[in-house]
Amino acid sequence: MSLDSIPVIDLGPFLEGPEPARREVARRFGAAFETCGFASIVNHGVDPALVERMYAEAERFFAQPFADKLAWTPPEQTKGRGYLPLGIESVAATLAGETPPDLCEALVFASLQRERAGQGLPNIWPSAPPGLAAAVETWFDAMFALCQRL
Repeated sequence: MSLDSIPVIDLGPFLEGPEPARREVARRFGAAFETCGFASIVNHGVDPALVERMYAEAERFFAQPFADKLAWTPPEQTKGRGYLPLGIESVAATLAGETPPDLCEALVFASLQRERAGQGLPNIWPSAPPGLAAAVETWFDAMFALCQRL
């Protein structure tokens, strides 16, 4: 599948338009999920500055020395929350045969709504960079509000 074949859904008519426009956006979502399983959205109303801020803070986190990042990977929760170093996962492991580890690292957070309700494992919030937690929380809240509208 190429990027050109990923359906792009304009949420503007859904968020601001009359009922027939809202239904058409819903129909397009349904068609996208039935044909390829996902879609890209535009005009969603989430401030691009929130996304840019979160990416900037994430870049600062990943630019830290390995030992500093590794401090946010408790051994008992390696894949559930916090920092996942290179080589910890292998998506290809679902296939038969020998599979190499993935060449990616990640910083994993779960639903803030569940965390705030005391459900499931708590998120692991690195103390550096100092703006990371606030940036992620602000973005999560904006995305949750969008999900509620959808």
